[in-house]
Amino acid sequence: MDLAVLDECWAHRDATVEQGVRPTMVTRPEPQLWLPSTAGTAASMYLRGKVDAVRNRCKRRRTGRTAHFERLAAEGSDPADPATWWGCMSALGHTVREATIRGELESMELAEFCRAYLNLWPDEIPLDEWAVISEPDWRALAEPGSAIVGQVSSTGPASGGSPPGLGRSPRSIVRAA
Repeated sequence: MDLAVLDECWAHRDATVEQGVRPTMVTRPEPQLWLPSTAGTAASMYLRGKVDAVRNRCKRRRTGRTAHFERLAAEGSDPADPATWWGCMSALGHTVREATIRGELESMELAEFCRAYLNLWPDEIPLDEWAVISEPDWRALAEPGSAIVGQVSSTGPASGGSPPGLGRSPRSIVRAA
């Protein structure tokens, strides 16, 4: 086989498919194995291993027979900004309209959108650490002389127990004195 294309490799958990096609390619003088895909999930160990290996080779300026083409959102870019999309989506303006991508953003979880459309891995996705209360609002409510007093617990009051009626369900309890 001269050319094998393992499309959307993020869905492969291991090298089983690659191991199946490589033996069919060794008799050809210039075989090519293509692995086109968007970024994967935490379970995409096969593709992540390939991406990490080639990124490391590039950082070390190692040459070889591997070609790697990667288009992803720039670090620190806003996933909701069309300028970000234009920077990493080669089909935008050709076969995909900006309005379509806006609709995808509005209908998907942010992490899913960033993986599928911005080619970002879970550890590369920007987190909105101030999604519930904005940082300026939080800082505006700070009291200059306040301090933590007593024991801080993530499972209940300082006594270590759960308040009556709450059982052991996930929750947050904040006590201010």
